[in-house]
Amino acid sequence: MDLYAVYEVAEGYDGYDSVMAIFFQEPNARKELEACKKRLESMFLADSRYKQWWAEEPLDPYQPNTIVRWRLFDSARTSENHVTEYLLEIRVLQTGDENAERREQDQKAKTPAPKKSKASQKD
Repeated sequence: MDLYAVYEVAEGYDGYDSVMAIFFQEPNARKELEACKKRLESMFLADSRYKQWWAEEPLDPYQPNTIVRWRLFDSARTSENHVTEYLLEIRVLQTGDENAERREQDQKAKTPAPKKSKASQKD
C-alpha cells in the first residue's frame, strides 16, 4: 500500500521539510497541494512588494519517491540569495508488501502435525 504525503520544503539557511498531510489516494494529495499553494500565496499577499507565482519543476532522478514538485518563484526573494524559499512536493511513502500481514497470519494458522503417542508407535 502506498501513502501520498504532501511536503513543504523550505530552503535556505534554516531549511526544513514538514509533512502537511498524508493520504491514501493521489487525487486527494493533489487537492491538498493546491490548497497549500493558496494558503502560502495568501500569506505573501500581505506584503505588496512580493510578486509570486508557482511553477512545476522537473523531478530529480535521485528522489524517485517524489511524483510532483512545485516551486514558489518570487522576484524579491530570489534576488537576495538566489534561493527560493518554498517547494511543495508530493512524495510516495511505500509501506511495504501488501500481503505481509496475510502471510504472517497464514504461517500462524498452520498447525503442526499431531505427534503419535507412544502407544500407537508400538502397534
